[in-house]
Amino acid sequence: SSNVLYRPEAEELGGRLSWSCAALFGRCGRAYLAPILRRGNNREAQPYLNRHLRIALQWWLDLFTASPLFLRRSIRVHAPSRVPMVVSYSDASDDYGLGAVLCAVHLRCLYFFRVPIDGNEPIDRLEVEAAAVADAVFGPLVASWEVAAELAFIDSNVALPWVTSGLAQRDDVDPILAGFWTQMAFRAAFKWFERVSSFSNLADAPSRGLAPLVPCGWRCVEVPGVQRWQQGRDGLRPGRPRWW
Repeated sequence: SSNVLYRPEAEELGGRLSWSCAALFGRCGRAYLAPILRRGNNREAQPYLNRHLRIALQWWLDLFTASPLFLRRSIRVHAPSRVPMVVSYSDASDDYGLGAVLCAVHLRCLYFFRVPIDGNEPIDRLEVEAAAVADAVFGPLVASWEVAAELAFIDSNVALPWVTSGLAQRDDVDPILAGFWTQMAFRAAFKWFERVSSFSNLADAPSRGLAPLVPCGWRCVEVPGVQRWQQGRDGLRPGRPRWW
């Protein structure tokens, strides 16, 4: 409320949150821990809150005051051989809209969705929205498989650092990023983001209204009725309701 965070306070808060993140094996709030640690380690920083710090502190406050129905303070540990890592792809295009693909190797199945958009919108924002919607749709399914880790591919050089840092410095993107990371924290998801070329992005076809290429012998399942990201509905729970 005072709009300041002094370095000793940031050091203490960052230390406690780092311990919490370590206890949960990095499954909660990695993106929003970084700005607090930077303030604690910067001896020359002014005490006033910058945009990233303000967003990070609000994110942690929202998380810790969330409903006990969703907030998890422990994680289950499974044998490494239970289910292999799953891989997902997300993309957006001006030609059609949003698209995403989930590769379930253990089931030899591709799940995908395609969401049309009306009008012209910034493509970098749509790339972030596609990744957030993919997590909202596929995340609960992946959690039901008790998967140890997720790898998500994005082909946008702009959207990828926004997603990994939780900050875009834009009012039309930052709320999506905060909700994105909140729903991952509620699931205790261990998710990593990497860049992929557009040519190799399996979600390129769905983002253009087409079905993805399917490996020989695999099934392909389209998720019905997927809608765009909506503030006030998405980012407030582990993901969207069960559809499978």
